[in-house]
Amino acid sequence: MQEYSRILAEFVTEFDAADISKAALERSRQSILNGIAAALSAANSEPVEILTKVLTRIGAVGNATLIGRPERLDLLNAVMVNGYMGHYNDYDDTHIETVYHTNPMNVAVVLGLGADRHLSGSQAIASLALGMEASIRFGQALGRVHYEIGWHATGTLGTAGAALTGSRMLGLDSLRTNYALGLSLTQASGLRGLMFGSHAKGFNSAKAAYNGLLAALLAEESFTAAENSIEGFRGYASAASSPANTERPIDGELRMIPAAQAVDLERITDGLGSRWEVEAIGFKPYASGIATHATIDAVLELREALGLTPDDPAEKVDKVLRTISKLTLTIPARSLTLPRQREISTPLEAKFSMFNVAAIVLTRGHAGPGEYNEAALIDPTIAYLRDLIELAGDPVIVQGSGSLYAEINDGRQINIAIDHAIGTKERPLDDAALRRKLFDAAAEHYEPGKIELIAATLEDIEHLDDLAILTEMITK
Repeated sequence: MQEYSRILAEFVTEFDAADISKAALERSRQSILNGIAAALSAANSEPVEILTKVLTRIGAVGNATLIGRPERLDLLNAVMVNGYMGHYNDYDDTHIETVYHTNPMNVAVVLGLGADRHLSGSQAIASLALGMEASIRFGQALGRVHYEIGWHATGTLGTAGAALTGSRMLGLDSLRTNYALGLSLTQASGLRGLMFGSHAKGFNSAKAAYNGLLAALLAEESFTAAENSIEGFRGYASAASSPANTERPIDGELRMIPAAQAVDLERITDGLGSRWEVEAIGFKPYASGIATHATIDAVLELREALGLTPDDPAEKVDKVLRTISKLTLTIPARSLTLPRQREISTPLEAKFSMFNVAAIVLTRGHAGPGEYNEAALIDPTIAYLRDLIELAGDPVIVQGSGSLYAEINDGRQINIAIDHAIGTKERPLDDAALRRKLFDAAAEHYEPGKIELIAATLEDIEHLDDLAILTEMITK
């Protein structure tokens, strides 16, 4: 068997930044802007207040900055809080095949280390490209079964990604980078299940940032770990995935694992350094679980077909939407097993309920972080639509696709199909859309002139000599 752990460590350490594809470098540059925007959208959220309160109380204070907040913590805990903020609103990014949200922990690490060691923007971009690429390929190698049996890939792959990104930022040699990989994987965790819809989902990303950076810092001092942590005896691949044609308990029943979903470590090296998975990262236009995004596109088109605009008064919206007599959403069949409860008790749960996401967006005409609030839980129009909606699973369509069928009281039948959701690699957000996302998220924190300065700095970050300039700019 090849030494896949060593190969990944050498790739992250030795690959010449000049040979990274222009598209991969561009996606990495955009990731910094996108990651900061996502973090700003959550900077004043309840769980972030709790995190900073507890960490301050236990003495985790220091000089490292938080995005959009005034507190200063020690480096590890600041990176953890920033990693939490980046994922809390589910407004970050997705590599759809692995269901890995790459930005929160990796961006937190490059910002934290970049400011602490006074490293440059170009170093951050290259480190992100290599660390995210390596951890995505690790996720592909683990196979879909890793996610299906209950692991939250953002927590597991993100821990490895943070360690590898951090190792490149620190300039570690390949041996120490391999130690960092091993140290990260012995910590890599994160559950799915009903963690989705609670404060704990973002904590998976937070701990990925913390544990990955800790692994890199320990490795910098030659703190050792197994050098075959992926492929070795009782290594991560055997512990957290399954080979083809074996049975594995999934959702309470034994299932045979097909080859297409099973562990395949050769995927780590297939095209490594020539084909860039980082290019497939998609930035989220909507603040909800990625499985809901094609549905959001469809219901926004339905809204338009019904003659509604985002500025219409609630009375008009209610009158028009109550003319819908039937509404069926077709989604990928495997998405039916995710948390999709019709009845919810918190706004956070709504983000992972197809019924509630569709009803909220159809009613309000927007899908940003602010739409998921207490008022949505008691809105009679949203309740009407939530109870009307039916879900259907299609085994053929892929993640990022979906369709809608509606019957209207006047006899109309409306069919809407979404082949690729906005924000996927097929329909990516461009720089203008990402800039709007940043401005929207930053509006509650800074004056317009400062937001413009932040945006301009991020758009030209490859020429920034010291990332501490940026981190000071985005604190409060």
